[in-house]
Amino acid sequence: MRSHRFLALLSTLAEAYDFYNLYLWEKVFGIRYGKRWLNAERTECMQEIVCACSGKAGVENTRSCRCECPALIKLFRVEDNGWYIAEHRDNQKS
Repeated sequence: MRSHRFLALLSTLAEAYDFYNLYLWEKVFGIRYGKRWLNAERTECMQEIVCACSGKAGVENTRSCRCECPALIKLFRVEDNGWYIAEHRDNQKS
């Protein structure tokens, strides 16, 4: 489920990370940087900030917290080198 009421324009990736981290602090789960895309000039043009539990564990029998949690924000760079939140998923798996 996507929520578009959460969109924001941010100056830097660090500001976006702090913004999302504060938002999720109330929901009591951590975050980390996920996928990023580079453009032809090798500058970042997209960055995902995902739940710390996002992804699959590398080995089946492991104590990893990875549970394929879909919670994330997807950021895209704007022309003035700021970032905007293009997608927000808030449906965290426990």
